[in-house]
Amino acid sequence: MTLFRKGACLLALASTPILATTPQAFAGGDIHVDARLRYETVEQPGKLDADAFTLRTRLGWTSPERNGLRLLAEVENIIDLGGDRNTGLNGQTAFATIKDDDNTELQRLQIDWAASENWSFRIGRQHLSFDNSRFIGSPGWGQDKTSHDAALARFSFGDFTASYAYHWRINRGLGQDFDWETDTHLFHLAVRPSENVTVTGFAYLIDLDDPSAPQDRSNATFGARLDGSADMGGYTLGYNAMVATQSDYGSSSVDYNLGYLGGEVNLARDGWRVRAGAEWLEGDGTRAVSNPLSANHGTAGWADAIHGGGAMAPGDGVSLVYIGGSYGQDVENAFIRSFALGFTAWEFEFDRTGLELGDELDLFARFGITDAVDFHIQYADYDGVEANNAPTDRTKTWVFFTYRR
Repeated sequence: MTLFRKGACLLALASTPILATTPQAFAGGDIHVDARLRYETVEQPGKLDADAFTLRTRLGWTSPERNGLRLLAEVENIIDLGGDRNTGLNGQTAFATIKDDDNTELQRLQIDWAASENWSFRIGRQHLSFDNSRFIGSPGWGQDKTSHDAALARFSFGDFTASYAYHWRINRGLGQDFDWETDTHLFHLAVRPSENVTVTGFAYLIDLDDPSAPQDRSNATFGARLDGSADMGGYTLGYNAMVATQSDYGSSSVDYNLGYLGGEVNLARDGWRVRAGAEWLEGDGTRAVSNPLSANHGTAGWADAIHGGGAMAPGDGVSLVYIGGSYGQDVENAFIRSFALGFTAWEFEFDRTGLELGDELDLFARFGITDAVDFHIQYADYDGVEANNAPTDRTKTWVFFTYRR
C-alpha cells in the first residue's frame, strides 16, 4: 500500500469520531432509488444475434449533515432476466457482446466534508468526473456503473475552483473481477472569466499499476478546455473546445507522445437544437490516445464500434465529424409529460492514414411518463469500410424504462 493510500485510509478513520459527536448523526436522512429495466439487441456479421433483458437497481441513503459531514452509501444490483449474448464472462463467444450480467456490489460509500466556505473534501467510493468526462468520468451506459475509490479536495473562491484527487482504484462496469488498482494524481483548475464562459486546465497522471490492467495505457495527460454560450436574438449559441497531449507515464513500458483535439458548436431555440462537432485522437500506428479512467460510449457513436467502453482507439488514431438535431417539449395530456426526439450522423476515418473507417446513424426518442418514470428507445447503425480493415458492421437497439426518486 502506497503512502497516499495509507493517508486516505487514515483520513477516513479520522472522520469517524467527528461523525459520532452527535448521537443523532445517522438519524433521518434521504433514501434514493435509481432503476433501469432494459432490453437490448445486437446484430453483427460473423456473430449470432444477441439480446439481453436486464434490470439494474441502485438503492442509496444520504445522511443528514452533521458538523459539515455527510455520508452517502449506495448498493447496485443487476438481474439477468433473459437473453443470449457474450458477456465476456459466460464463454458464449459465438454471440455478439453485451456486457450486462447478474451482479451485486457496493456502488458508492463516501464521506463529504464541507470544512469551510472555501474548502470541501470527499473520500471513499464515489462518482468522479471532470469537465465532460472525456478523460475522467463515471460512465453509466452499461448497467454496472463505473465508480472510483479516491480522495478529493476542492478549493473554491469566487469564480475560481481548484481540485485535486488521489485515485487508487477504478471499479469498472464489468463486475469486481475487472477492477484495477491505480496510483493516480488528478489536478483540475477552473475559472469563469464571465457569466457564460468557463476555462479549465488539467493534468492527469494515471498509473495503472495493477498487473491485471493494461499497464501500457498508463499516461500523463495535460490539457485545457473552453465552454461558453451566448444569446443571439432568441437563439442560444453554445460552444466548446478541448486540446490535450498524452504521453507515457508510470508503469507504461512503451514510449509515446500523442495529441487530442475536439470541439462542438450548437444552436438552440424553443425546444429545437442542432449541433456539429469534430474530434481528433492521434495515433502513431501502434497506439492512440486513450482514457482508461472513463469510457467512450457516445463520443464516437452509440454502436461503440470505433472505441467502445474504456477501450483505446485504433492504433492509427481516429478523426470524426458529426451533425445532429433534436426537438423536445413539456406537454400536458393523459399519456406523457414530456418528449424528445433526435438523431446524430457520424463520419469516421483513421487519423494517421486518412483512410475511411465508415459512418453511423444514431436515433433516439424519450417520453416522460411521470416526474419519476421515463421511456426510451435508441437505435445505432454502424457501417464500416471493410477494405480498410475497419471494425465490423453492427446494429444495436435499446428499449428501456428508467425510474428515479
